[in-house]
Amino acid sequence: MRIKVCMAVLIACLGAAGEAAAQNYCELERIHTRADGDGVTADFTSVDTSTCALGIETTVHVDASVGVIHVADVCGHGASSTTDVTDSDSNVVAVVISVYDRCLGMSVRSVTGTGTAEDIHVNPNRKTANLRAAFGGTDEFGQPVSLSIDLVWDGVGRKEHSRDHVTLGHGIFRLVYSSIGTIRDALAAGSVVLDDTDETPLPSTQGTIEKNALRDFVVYR
Repeated sequence: MRIKVCMAVLIACLGAAGEAAAQNYCELERIHTRADGDGVTADFTSVDTSTCALGIETTVHVDASVGVIHVADVCGHGASSTTDVTDSDSNVVAVVISVYDRCLGMSVRSVTGTGTAEDIHVNPNRKTANLRAAFGGTDEFGQPVSLSIDLVWDGVGRKEHSRDHVTLGHGIFRLVYSSIGTIRDALAAGSVVLDDTDETPLPSTQGTIEKNALRDFVVYR
C-alpha cells in the first residue's frame, strides 16, 4: 500500500499559509491543508539499537506542495474551538517526526512543523524533484524546535492516475491524507535535521512525486 502524506504531507507545512499553524499548545489541534499543484512526499524509518535492545524507532514524514494552498488550523472542539484560515498562492512544507522507545513501549518525542520552502522544484516529467527548507516546529509540550530539510527525489516506476485515502497514527498524532492526481512513486534521500540531529540517515521507505494533484492533509494531535 502506498503511503502519501504530503506532510504528501506532509499534505502545508508555511509562509503566509504557515502562519495558520498553531505555535501554542492545544489540547486538540486539527490542521487541514489542501493544495492544487505540484507536490512531493517521503516517509523515513530508522531504528537505533545502541541504547535499547529492541531499538528506538524514529519515523519521519515530509510533505511539500506548490500551488494554490488552503490551510485551516482548528484549536479545541465544539463551541469553544477557534479556527485560523489562510489562503495563498505559495509553497508549503510539513514535517511530522515521532520517536518511539520499543523497549519501554512508549512515545518519547513527537514533533510537527510547517513552513515555506527556500527551494522546491518538480520536474514536469515527474522523474526528479528537490526540496530545501528551514523553519520552526513544536514538540508534544508546545516547545519550539528547529527543522532543516534538504532532500532529492528520484522517480521509480510508471506515472499513473491515482486516488488515495490514508490514515496514520503514531504517538499522540493521527494523520489523514487524501489525493487525486497524477503520481509517480519515488525514493527520497538527504537530510531532515531536528535541532542538531539528522533524523533521516537512510533513504525513504516510501515517497511520491505528484503533478496537478488535489490533496487534503489533516493532522490531529
